[in-house]
Amino acid sequence: NMMTRIISNEGGWGQLEFDFASNPMKVMLTNSQEAHWMGKSDKPVCWYFTGIVAGYGSAISGETLTAREVACAATGAPKCVFELIRPKR
Repeated sequence: NMMTRIISNEGGWGQLEFDFASNPMKVMLTNSQEAHWMGKSDKPVCWYFTGIVAGYGSAISGETLTAREVACAATGAPKCVFELIRPKR
């Protein structure tokens, strides 16, 4: 949480909120600086945060997870939403 706060909130990148209880696991990003920089788009644009979310989720869960952005502020969504995907077994 401290690393997220330092990099995201205090660094001006936005605020991350993890929901590991949902299936698939979700991460919400409020005030995405990346979406702001990229401007309006037809598709999600937060590629940098997609990688960060995958890395954080993998470190926290101990699994190698992938992430995809399913909602983006650049497309008009109220916040960016990422899903964390577990590998198929």
